[in-house]
Amino acid sequence: EVVSDFMSRNLITFEEDVDLVEICDCLIQRNIRRVPILSKGKLVGIISRRDIVRFILKLRQTTGRGAGI
Repeated sequence: EVVSDFMSRNLITFEEDVDLVEICDCLIQRNIRRVPILSKGKLVGIISRRDIVRFILKLRQTTGRGAGI
């Protein structure tokens, strides 16, 4: 067996300058956990639900109030 037997196809991706709320909506609507992030068509990272939750919690700690993304 080879990697192509297991890899995902037809990926949903986002460019790195997309608004975080748009990514959140996609993760929720499509019930996915993570999406690749591209810069000019090249992979530069992956963002997950966990990354977003950590960001919100960190923002909440630094501002002392609820996070308004």
